[in-house]
Amino acid sequence: QNIDLLFVVGTSLTVGPANMLPHNVSSTCKRVIINYDEIDSQYLSSIGFETENGETSIKKDVFLQGKCDSIFLELAGVLDWKEDLYKAEARMAPESAMMLKQ
Repeated sequence: QNIDLLFVVGTSLTVGPANMLPHNVSSTCKRVIINYDEIDSQYLSSIGFETENGETSIKKDVFLQGKCDSIFLELAGVLDWKEDLYKAEARMAPESAMMLKQ
């Protein structure tokens, strides 16, 4: 309950226990859901995501659709964290490490 930001990654939130994670945070917690497949906008609304015309609001909650590695790599670039990723390359899955070299 005492977190500011929750990332839920790689799940369509259709089965437990992952589908309960967005419910188990305070109303002030910002939530980011990352998944390859689209998540039903009605479901997002049901868990308190602010939606407008089927799009999630960026005020508090964000749904990012795509490959998790790609999205996190882009996020690391925006946050200027790529150098930290390069340092951890040896501990990454081979597919993830290859993405750093592209």
